Amino acid sequence: YEGEGKLYGDDNKLQYRGQFDAGKYEGKGTLYSGKKKRYSGEFSSGKYEGSGILYDEGGKKIYEGEFVAGKYEGKGKEYYLGKMLYEGEYQEGKRSGSGKEYSENGILIYDGEFQEGKYDGSGKIFNEESGTLLYDGELYQGMYEGSGKLYDTDKKVLLYDGEFHQGVYEGEGKL
Repeated sequence: YEGEGKLYGDDNKLQYRGQFDAGKYEGKGTLYSGKKKRYSGEFSSGKYEGSGILYDEGGKKIYEGEFVAGKYEGKGKEYYLGKMLYEGEYQEGKRSGSGKEYSENGILIYDGEFQEGKYDGSGKIFNEESGTLLYDGELYQGMYEGSGKLYDTDKKVLLYDGEFHQGVYEGEGKL
């Protein structure tokens, strides 16, 4: 197939509407499952490539952002049941780089660096219920690592300022 067109499945339901090149999805288009959108955006050689929106089986948005070779890549937003859970950078389908993670109630729970989907680098962790600051400092593979400050989220006071190793106090610090 070449150019603009529609592709129907064996059940005569619309599967794709958009541009084709050499029989593959190319350029702007929309994929369908039943009567619901599954993906709307840009394609290259039949894969998600460029800007697009991915939907779940119920038609709710689960990702909006950039794709490379069918994977999340660059800036994007992740959703669950219509609520944004993450906004930030991706690399090869995983959260990597700067980003913000939210609870299902919309409360900011992390603001900082990610590496391969884990908190890694400089970041701030917030209490999931109150949104108050819990930790501000360095992290490695999701654990406190290096210099940081740990807070009591109920009393909103500093508990510890110092060094951490694998999530526990270590080295120089003040309690």
